[in-house]
Amino acid sequence: MLIGDVHLKRVYQGSSDHDGARWLVDPVWPRGKREEDLALEKWYRAVSPSSRLRRAWRGGEIDQATFERRYRQELTAGDIEPLLARARQQRLTLISAERNLNESHLPILREVILEALRESDALEA
Repeated sequence: MLIGDVHLKRVYQGSSDHDGARWLVDPVWPRGKREEDLALEKWYRAVSPSSRLRRAWRGGEIDQATFERRYRQELTAGDIEPLLARARQQRLTLISAERNLNESHLPILREVILEALRESDALEA
């Protein structure tokens, strides 16, 4: 297992021994799911896009590039630090109820985490 091994998974997919630490990163609890069903380590809403940003993107008011830029601006070092710490220890699986993970905030969040880990590693070298 590589340090900084970050995966994405839908809430509605079953948990697996290979998931490592499972963190739900949605702003609201997924409909019809009980906490024990999700095998979560943590529900971490701090890294979810703001409601305003999400509505603008889903409503077609902004494009993907604008969403990504604004979402990255919303994320702070303090917000992602718990994710970085966990990803340094073991595989981290980011969980979401989004229908299409590739068209959600998760790939952006994953990239931000990996970028921060690479920068941290470069500073320590």
